[in-house]
Amino acid sequence: PTDWRAAAPVAVVMLASLPIRLIAPVLEGFQQSNKQWWQSTLFNAVETLASALIALSLAYVDLITFALLLTGWRLLFGVVRMVVVLRSAGWLPLTLLSLSIAISTALLSSSALSAVPYSYILLTVAAAQALVWLAMLARRALPNRIIWRKRKRDAI
Repeated sequence: PTDWRAAAPVAVVMLASLPIRLIAPVLEGFQQSNKQWWQSTLFNAVETLASALIALSLAYVDLITFALLLTGWRLLFGVVRMVVVLRSAGWLPLTLLSLSIAISTALLSSSALSAVPYSYILLTVAAAQALVWLAMLARRALPNRIIWRKRKRDAI
């Protein structure tokens, strides 16, 4: 058990990039559906190359510095990707998504540092916040698809 205690700070640091990493497949799906596969491929190539270069830094830095470098890169790159991909969606959805990611990051990071009953509460709040965000997305996307199908049937 004591051998794993040294891994806790690294895990907490890397946990900070989890919400933006969870958004990445959604953004990639958005790019694919908008026929921007080339942009998605470019983003993935840049992220892979930079992450590999950061991994090479392990020869020169300690593990916590590596975790800080990798997490900082993933957060910065994830936010840039989100802004580029969602710029056509308008600033309100982008702002709401950014706020949602910030809240999730804070809740997940603080839950890892909290005592047992409080960590469960924080994780539950983070999950509830994510469900509310998904419900908002579904509510916005679903009526447009139903209307589109109705118009397509009317045209036939």
